[in-house]
Amino acid sequence: MSHIDTPQPAATQPVEPKKASPIRLIVLLGILAIVLGAFLVDMFVMYDLVNAAVVRLNDADREASARAFEKDNPNSLSREGVEQAIGFKPTTSKVEDGKLVEHYRWWGSLPLERRFIMVTYDDEQGKKYSKSEVSNRNIFGEDKDEDVIEAEQQQPVPAGAGETPTPSQPTVGLPPMGITGPPGPAGKAPAGKEEPKTQDSEESPSSPAETTDAAPDKAAEDKPAEDKSAEDKQDNSPE
Repeated sequence: MSHIDTPQPAATQPVEPKKASPIRLIVLLGILAIVLGAFLVDMFVMYDLVNAAVVRLNDADREASARAFEKDNPNSLSREGVEQAIGFKPTTSKVEDGKLVEHYRWWGSLPLERRFIMVTYDDEQGKKYSKSEVSNRNIFGEDKDEDVIEAEQQQPVPAGAGETPTPSQPTVGLPPMGITGPPGPAGKAPAGKEEPKTQDSEESPSSPAETTDAAPDKAAEDKPAEDKSAEDKQDNSPE
């Protein structure tokens, strides 16, 4: 009887996990550092640069408008004056509806709609400055022109602002007045109702005539008894 050998299964070796490539980690950390650095530069460097350029541009425009008009030196800001005030050449230039429009971008040609000044001229050659629009949001997302901020800071304080208001005097209410009928003549109570008597009306002073008549009687009462008897005797003596 022959013995048949059965094949034994081959022993499987454990698969070792692949090690993370350090190059991938370095690339990710580098991208994170670039993004964080760009954010810090955008918020804390470019923001101040744009504000300073806007202030210089507005000052140059006011100075040009204040000078007297001359043929060789007009009282308007030109393209060269705008470029000198901002500090670098425009990033893009184009003509729209017969007006020259230039963009001064702090991010250069990157497609980022932030940190730029758009300048518009009244002609195609850029000889007469017209207006400018600014995109310069702060860390809170607010986008205000420096002229608007300056105007808000210079607004006059209204009179009485900051003073503690004094409490007003309480209003004293009058007692309700009842109406029982149509009003009568002046100084008289309404018909059907007697006027209430008061202590003042009961003790009203007498008229001047009554006071004059009562004065001699009072003087006669004040005379001594002897004077009265003498007067009586004189009246009773025979004539």
